[in-house]
Amino acid sequence: MGVDGREGVIVVGACNYPDRIDPAITRAGRFDQVIHIRRLDAPALATILRQHLGAELVGIDLMPLGELAFGRSGAECAAPVRAAKARACQSRRPLVLDDLRAALGPDHQTLPPSLRRRLAIHEAGHAVVVAALDLGRVLGMRLTPEGGETLIRWHEPEPTLAGVERLCLGHLAGRAAELLVLGDMSAGGGGGMESDLARATQILLTMELQAGLGDYGHLSIGAEPHPGMILSLPHAVREQLQHRLDRTVSTAQELLGRHRPLLDSLAAALEAAGFLGEAEISARLADVGLLGGSETDPGQADAKDAHHAQCRMTPMLGLSPAPEIGPRGM
Repeated sequence: MGVDGREGVIVVGACNYPDRIDPAITRAGRFDQVIHIRRLDAPALATILRQHLGAELVGIDLMPLGELAFGRSGAECAAPVRAAKARACQSRRPLVLDDLRAALGPDHQTLPPSLRRRLAIHEAGHAVVVAALDLGRVLGMRLTPEGGETLIRWHEPEPTLAGVERLCLGHLAGRAAELLVLGDMSAGGGGGMESDLARATQILLTMELQAGLGDYGHLSIGAEPHPGMILSLPHAVREQLQHRLDRTVSTAQELLGRHRPLLDSLAAALEAAGFLGEAEISARLADVGLLGGSETDPGQADAKDAHHAQCRMTPMLGLSPAPEIGPRGM
């Protein structure tokens, strides 16, 4: 019967990882139109806040609060509005902008001071390296009781060994910043599959077993390798992957060392405020390229910058970072 008698019916599917969908599903005549929906930007979030507020705070510019809400979904904006209204109601007065700002604002002061500083250093490391290597746009940084987060809109990486290694520098820069400033590193960069270390390890494993860019040479298993496969690799190959990860952290440390004043000032600002929006981050990072010129891996001095690369091979190979949300802290 096919689709006879079903004219006008539109079937829609949603997925957080379109690069991992079986190609058979997206063939012509099936789910053949893929639309990437980015996270809401500050203007969109300000509009959603306005909708939730209804007749409250009419005529007040909500753009600063839209930036403060960056990283939240539309649904997640409703809870702070309810909390702000409840606060005003309990005080028996009209809702004011400070009520909403307090509900949306970071509660990072509940963190122990030493942990708060470590998290700020970690996130600042990501931001400085992403800017220095032009790996993407840093859209926001925040500290919460659950940890730190740097929000990044990544550029498409160049699908070469140099491009992959530069991408890993961005993911491991937080750990490198902790080592540089504090002399040790926390477990915050590790954890689940979306953690800094897991993502960098997966990228290098994909490079080795699927992309044909590693020590195995012209070889591909034809699918994204499962993380557990690393345990079954020959000892020499595992050692080489470990060496690449260690070298990446060391290279990131060297890069951050050349931008140490900027790293320190950005971390101090984040530690104090708990949240930095894109405008402030961009202003602070504006001269990062001028401080040390075009930054590259010392071993890849001739590698082409990966900014705005349009090659569509990398999503198929699983080498692309998440399009928006960047590395988390702890």
